[in-house]
Amino acid sequence: MANTLAEAMQEAERDERMEGTRGGSLYFECEVPSIEPQSFVRPATEAESVAFRAAMAEYDRKSAFWATHREEYARDYPDQFVAVKDGEVVASDAHILGLEQKLNAVGLRLESDVTFQFIAVTPRILIL
Repeated sequence: MANTLAEAMQEAERDERMEGTRGGSLYFECEVPSIEPQSFVRPATEAESVAFRAAMAEYDRKSAFWATHREEYARDYPDQFVAVKDGEVVASDAHILGLEQKLNAVGLRLESDVTFQFIAVTPRILIL
């Protein structure tokens, strides 16, 4: 017997695949805890709302910046990661680790001091 919903779903999948060979029907049992909506859904506080709006405004500002400079960066930094601080390119590299090393060499951190994007020019086939 399944103890969790995930295990029960896996059993159900397995049983569906085997149904033709066993001729059985699909039945399973599991315990699903009851969760009251009030326990995890609540209105945002004013501080949370302000922080969310600020984060969205920052996202919009960064998106607009990259959209504005996309053509220029595609010409100057094709198929490279480009790091920008205060509206200026501070480093670029074809590999993310190379970009990080260049930033570290000038005292900047990839995670917090710059915004960066990969400027894709050459189409690539990715198998995920």
